[in-house]
Amino acid sequence: MSATNAKNHFGELLEATQKEPAEISEKGRTVAVMLSAEAFEQMHAKAEGKSESPDIDGILGWLERDPAEGPSKETGDYRKHLDEKFA
Repeated sequence: MSATNAKNHFGELLEATQKEPAEISEKGRTVAVMLSAEAFEQMHAKAEGKSESPDIDGILGWLERDPAEGPSKETGDYRKHLDEKFA
């Protein structure tokens, strides 16, 4: 999602991050990733060795993917949905 769309549709972006992290891009490159507070807390707990949540493993895998490989099909579908919704 572009930074402009993120700004103009911030409330809807907040809702979308409850399901999956959202990439914010500017001039064609990712400049930020927005995720829910719950996902952030799980990620923080996992980093401290206090969590075994399978949900956070998926989020961490998504965040740690090699950008050269491009988004996964699932992530690509979600990004397309966000781009269409906020265009």
